[in-house]
Amino acid sequence: MLSLDSRNFHGWGYRRNVIAALEELSVEADPSIASMTENEFEYTTRMIESNLSNFSAWHRRSKLIPKLLEERNASHTERRTFLDQELELLQRALWADPDSKDQSLWFYHQSLISNFGSRVEMNSIVPNLAIDDKLTYIKAQIEDLLDMLEGAETCKWIYQRLLDLSLMSSSLNDRWPVEFSVVQKWVDSLLELDPLRKGRWNDVRQSLVS
Repeated sequence: MLSLDSRNFHGWGYRRNVIAALEELSVEADPSIASMTENEFEYTTRMIESNLSNFSAWHRRSKLIPKLLEERNASHTERRTFLDQELELLQRALWADPDSKDQSLWFYHQSLISNFGSRVEMNSIVPNLAIDDKLTYIKAQIEDLLDMLEGAETCKWIYQRLLDLSLMSSSLNDRWPVEFSVVQKWVDSLLELDPLRKGRWNDVRQSLVS
């Protein structure tokens, strides 16, 4: 099914159920080879490389990562390397079409940058990331997004992620990573480009000055 329609939501759900059943049967036969997480993770890579807009593949990937790292018994350094690789993969995908309105890539981007917030998220890739390291990641992400913004000024997702990252930075060290007036302009752009969420962005604008 997925070979014919790689983004089919029901196909991915069925595959997930089949994999879970196979793993359960494998436990009874040989517990040491029960997990298929590595194979499934590689499968999401192949599906993403064949279609960058495969929301189901990106979503499945995000759900596999915590289990993958746990099974690998990944060290802090290995987790950092893994995060860097995922950011690089995603950046290549985003740069393929910076003005894309495809939300699948941006949802995955949101899941990755959640590692840089002041609160440690459940299933964080690098749960013990130091504040200085988080700020370094945030700075690099903002710089890349600003480069991406040139020629893609109508892509609301770029402004939204710039705002997300700026709020994260402010919560970590009480300073904005760019001029405050720039942050306000990003909110103004979101008000224009995302009118269905006008109330939300007005609330954000009000909170910035309160």
